[in-house]
Amino acid sequence: MPEDAESRAKLCAERHPDGRFITTGGRPVGSRNKITKKSARAITDLHDLAFKKLKELLEAGHPGITEFVIRSLLPTGGRAVQLNSLDIDSLLDATANGVISPAELRQLASAIEKIRSVESLDKLADRLAEVERLLKDG
Repeated sequence: MPEDAESRAKLCAERHPDGRFITTGGRPVGSRNKITKKSARAITDLHDLAFKKLKELLEAGHPGITEFVIRSLLPTGGRAVQLNSLDIDSLLDATANGVISPAELRQLASAIEKIRSVESLDKLADRLAEVERLLKDG
């Protein structure tokens, strides 16, 4: 660790009251390292080879590979369930018939509520844009 005052000053950059550094422009939001981009490209280029090897291991009956595939493809923290409809009556029927549990019904209801609130926000944004356009055009 440098001991002289000049070296210490270089290590202590000024900060904005919200904690951000103000001595540099910083990186653009969402930018990635060149290495990350190269790694992603390399992994993408390997997908054909990976699926070929996975198929070989499955056909050879390799121990544990089936479990690996299932764990990789199925949703975590739950199970895959195919429902005919997401209307309230269908969901209640599915719960009553044991197709989904009450806990799964609560999760679905929460997800549907979030989707509807986003849709409502989109409609509200469209209406606001229309009002702004009308006000601007006079």
